[in-house]
Amino acid sequence: MLAPLLLAVVAVFAAPADEAEQAKLLSDDLRFAESLARHRYFNLAMEVASSTRSSLDRLSDSRDLAGEAELVEARIFKRRAENTADPDERLEALTAAIGKLRDWTGPGSVYAYHDRLVDALEDLAEVLRERGQLHAQRSLEGGLEGDNDAAELADADFGAAEKTYRAMRDEAEALADQYDELEEGDKATTLRTRATNTYYFQGLNSIEWAGISDDPELRLDQATNQLDDFTWDADDQQLIYYYALYEQARAFGLLGDVEDARDLQLSILDLAGQLYWDEVDTLPAQHQALVASLFDKVWGYLARLEASEGNLPAAEAWIQTLRDEHRAKGVAIGRDGFAVLLEWARTLDELGRTGAATDLVKLVADQGKGTPEGQIAEVRLTELVAGGNVESPSVLMSAARGSAVEGAYADAAFFFERAAALMSTEELAESGFDAWMGAGQALSKVGRHLEAAVAYEQALLLEQAGGQDISSLEKAATRLYNGWERRFKETGSDYDKAKRVEVSEMLIAMEGIELDLAFMTAAESFSELSGDDVQGHLSVKAEFEGVPPTSPNYERALVYIARCLTGAGRLEEAVEQFQLIEARTRDPSLEPTNNGARNKREIAMAQSRYFHATLLLSDELNRPDDALPVLENYEQDLPGQDSFHDLVKLRRIEAHALLGAVNEAEDELAVLAAQETPTATVVAAAAYRTATALETAARAEEDLSRSQDLLARAADALWTYAEADGFSSPVNVMSGGDWYLEVGQPTDAERVFARALEVMLRDGSDKARVERGRIGLATALDAQLDFGRSRPLWKELRAANPNSTRIRRGAARCFGGWLEIDEDGNATEIGGSGDYQDALDIWAKLLKGSNVKAKYTRLWWESKLGSIYGRYRLRELKPESGRQARQLMENQKLSQPNFDADTIGQLDEEQKYAPLFRPAFRYLDRQIPTM
Repeated sequence: MLAPLLLAVVAVFAAPADEAEQAKLLSDDLRFAESLARHRYFNLAMEVASSTRSSLDRLSDSRDLAGEAELVEARIFKRRAENTADPDERLEALTAAIGKLRDWTGPGSVYAYHDRLVDALEDLAEVLRERGQLHAQRSLEGGLEGDNDAAELADADFGAAEKTYRAMRDEAEALADQYDELEEGDKATTLRTRATNTYYFQGLNSIEWAGISDDPELRLDQATNQLDDFTWDADDQQLIYYYALYEQARAFGLLGDVEDARDLQLSILDLAGQLYWDEVDTLPAQHQALVASLFDKVWGYLARLEASEGNLPAAEAWIQTLRDEHRAKGVAIGRDGFAVLLEWARTLDELGRTGAATDLVKLVADQGKGTPEGQIAEVRLTELVAGGNVESPSVLMSAARGSAVEGAYADAAFFFERAAALMSTEELAESGFDAWMGAGQALSKVGRHLEAAVAYEQALLLEQAGGQDISSLEKAATRLYNGWERRFKETGSDYDKAKRVEVSEMLIAMEGIELDLAFMTAAESFSELSGDDVQGHLSVKAEFEGVPPTSPNYERALVYIARCLTGAGRLEEAVEQFQLIEARTRDPSLEPTNNGARNKREIAMAQSRYFHATLLLSDELNRPDDALPVLENYEQDLPGQDSFHDLVKLRRIEAHALLGAVNEAEDELAVLAAQETPTATVVAAAAYRTATALETAARAEEDLSRSQDLLARAADALWTYAEADGFSSPVNVMSGGDWYLEVGQPTDAERVFARALEVMLRDGSDKARVERGRIGLATALDAQLDFGRSRPLWKELRAANPNSTRIRRGAARCFGGWLEIDEDGNATEIGGSGDYQDALDIWAKLLKGSNVKAKYTRLWWESKLGSIYGRYRLRELKPESGRQARQLMENQKLSQPNFDADTIGQLDEEQKYAPLFRPAFRYLDRQIPTM
């Protein structure tokens, strides 16, 4: 579904239009980006939003829309945080959202009087509160984040959220007054309602704040007052009114007023039940979810309250009420309900009721797929099954699938076999085939071929006794035969040889199964070939040539012959073979007459075109212009072979990359990344090829603006690669950070280096790599003028490696600052962290260490400039020192004119770099005598 939408977006950017029309189209693109985020395509959503903002920046009158784009970007990060169970990823997303919203709402913002400021402040307060909750949770777990105590970070975020809610209320009330003057009463009423609602959100914030506060009672009293302020003004017919009562009850409970808390929660069930729950099944789905969330919270709270008093039957009754009410009303359980069930499952497990706990966790895992709670449940389910005596076949099947996804095949095989053994006759008829096939596949993965063959035989017998589904029978029969074939090749024993013959005869005699043993045997031989076994490939080629033209797999055998030729190094023959296959499969006179044969032909067509293109793109042939026609319209021609579609997109990206068609490669990557089907490996490979192609194009581009745009896009693609790849290669990730720094995007560079460092420190990477990551992070912070955070990094780096020129230069710039020279030669003083004497010492050592050959290099000139600038910042230079500085400039030929780009490369070192520093020296020359 996304592909045509993406093409539409691309068309928007390309279409000629006046600025008003273009702004309208770009506004639509922002809505599209938000839609992508709602469907959890976060990377693609951010790419669309960022590219839209870049386009808006080029319009002459687009401030409002550009501001809207920044809000959209912040909301994308906010949604990403809401949809991940990983606390580190959630923290990263929240921090990114906060950064964008603070730019929007901060002092000096061009949007200071914008009517969307209320929205921005509301979003900022919410993400600050959410980040505070995350820090608070880590504080309770006893963790530290960097050099800061998590509780201090939480306290700061909750405090900032409190101030932001107040600012939002003031802004909303002021804007409402303006709408009153304009006689727009509806807008004014809406804004005043939102202003009132801030008391509710402040109450939530204060309750969370109390958990880490030095004075929790003060915060809880503050919460009850804020919630009182809200309920005093709020309409008791609104759902949010009852949400506020729920939070007020929570505050009472935390203050020790347990009975008041219980009474208030019960009153919510009574009053809101009459208003909302009794009619919940008639509400729209979105409203159903909001109502269900409130009631799930209340039922969960009452269950916790009863459990804390030791009344477990009453607690369990509330949990059962939650489940029964949802079932009776036909309303799906949401995230808050899942959280309640997971918490109760933990309680049951601690009480030794593992079976009941497992059933609850399985319910969340099944119904909560795609939610953070569902992810947590899947992990917990495997732990429970592994650690307890679980007797539920359905639970064991879920745990088996989860183990297989994680690569724990031995565990998966055990769970599948255990599930099959516990199934009733009815359950075996429904799920037994899947259980034994799953066991066989898992056992094959760990080389236990005899056991795998036995499992496949059980699956075959079950299917034969049941529905007689031909495709399932053929699948089980093929795997059964291959299992004994592998076993015989492994042992060479007479018994296994005889068993293989016995099985083949049994399968041939089975009605309704078309077994092609010649093809199956050859395919098995091919699967065991090593890549460099030339003679082996030729031997297997001969096996496939023995497959008769009457075989239903004849065309697939022809594809294998071409692949054998490729493996034997006979590449041109392989290309010719692929071309012959594709010509044959297009011949209408050879069109099969039955569905089974047509399906096998389509498989052969799909394999031939894919492997043909792969060969053309190989290093040996390198013919991307020939590969693209082979891949053209692949998905439309072969819709049933969707297992190849994502790999084909990868090959098209590789072809575009080799041809330097970076826009086409990016478009294909966007479509690929937006789909749910591709594996992380495919997305990572595609993104990496796109990134390298963009970087190559950037280096070759002569226009600076275009080059920087390409390099920034390369860094974005490299980040996509890193996310898909699970950050397995921090070195590649850091290259993206370097590129972000090069194009002036230090915030993105900080994100990259911080994540790379996190991975390297976790995995124990070598010292040099960690040092590079710290240098990159410190440099990114310096570029943002965040010297408070970069200064400790540089000090740590200097202590660990005091002789590194790169570290000394970076530390000197951080400690002493620098002069920023723009394109017009104007200078801006950057003060650094203020450690000017330390900076002077470093610059002096760099100059002292310069031998004759090192003079007049860029570093030499920078050290000269740094030495004078540091003394200037310390106010040590007198007017006579200014004359000395002028004399220095004359001696070093700093007064010579600028050189053009063609000439400068021909100059000697002394002349080559001097003009680059001339504006900075002249600035100091003008400033020094005035001190």
